[in-house]
Amino acid sequence: MKWFQQLKNHIKIPEKTEKSKWIALLFLVGCLLMLLPSHEKKQTSTVNQPNMINQEVHTQKELEKLLSKLAGCQVKLFITYEDAGKTEIVREENVNTQTTDSGTQAQIESKPVFDGNKNVIVKNQHQPKIRGACVFCFGTCQKATEEVLLRAAAHALGTPIHTVEVVVSP
Repeated sequence: MKWFQQLKNHIKIPEKTEKSKWIALLFLVGCLLMLLPSHEKKQTSTVNQPNMINQEVHTQKELEKLLSKLAGCQVKLFITYEDAGKTEIVREENVNTQTTDSGTQAQIESKPVFDGNKNVIVKNQHQPKIRGACVFCFGTCQKATEEVLLRAAAHALGTPIHTVEVVVSP
């Protein structure tokens, strides 16, 4: 309590008429501050499509780990793609009709549908098509191991065997 008394002695308290003027002034300033527009981010209409690159990199890293265990040496995998894949999203379509002198015109508006977390709802996701792959094997590797790496990589990637190459580096 002593600290409160000391603080009270250091602060000048205005007289009652001045005190009521200060309260009224603070009230008005508070009201004005509430009327100012807030600086919230406005919701943009851009569509956030899922990133296929992260999935491609994850697939590549997992396959590298598996092939390294299979070969018994370090394996590095490089995959080339023909396209970037395709993501189909759920869309809501509205048809607007306008009647003019020349006739009736229909205009279709298409908007993406969002879930509760403001993410786009994905209808279908097509993986990118693989053009080819190169498996680099670092260390001593036997011919039989090269063949196993070739077949394993081709089957794991779902590509024909002639699109996969195994390169052994001593």
